[in-house]
Amino acid sequence: MTLEQEQGLKKLLEQNLGAENIHNARINIKKDPFNGWRVAVISDDFENWTESRRRSTLLRGIDIPVTWLFAGTEQERREAGYTEDALDMIPNTQHPNNDNNAGLTPGFPLWPDALAGPKSKTDPVYPSSLDEDLSPPLTATFYSLRGGVGRSTALAHTAVILAGQEKKVVCLDMDLEAPGLAALFG
Repeated sequence: MTLEQEQGLKKLLEQNLGAENIHNARINIKKDPFNGWRVAVISDDFENWTESRRRSTLLRGIDIPVTWLFAGTEQERREAGYTEDALDMIPNTQHPNNDNNAGLTPGFPLWPDALAGPKSKTDPVYPSSLDEDLSPPLTATFYSLRGGVGRSTALAHTAVILAGQEKKVVCLDMDLEAPGLAALFG
């Protein structure tokens, strides 16, 4: 299935480029470890195009997840520090414009790549008030990129409610200055 998807994706990209009279583009596709596809399209015909025009043209009619897309000229590829196929970054130690020799850790995605990845294959269970026999351990997560939104307080309040229902509760809060847990545990 993966090879068929890759070939189908490449064919759609070529059709989208052909509709814009671009026939000399270099298209590179690689399976993303986060269940999507990494796509790089390199063509000097993109020179006067905006980023949004490049993206919308290439992704027109494509319904499989493209988790990462580079669409640019050969010069843009080199200046951005991408490898020849533009699907991976050149480690900083090898980048021609780098003076500090600080390398990247291979194998882990950057934060924007992780957020752009598709959802997990395992769907979470969202219990309702009708569910009485959920299998333990139950996990509640309070998440936000912003600070000061009350995650720790919500965690502490939820813990008190669950403890009041004679549930075993473990609280883990990685915020060392969390006011909610300090108030809960005294």
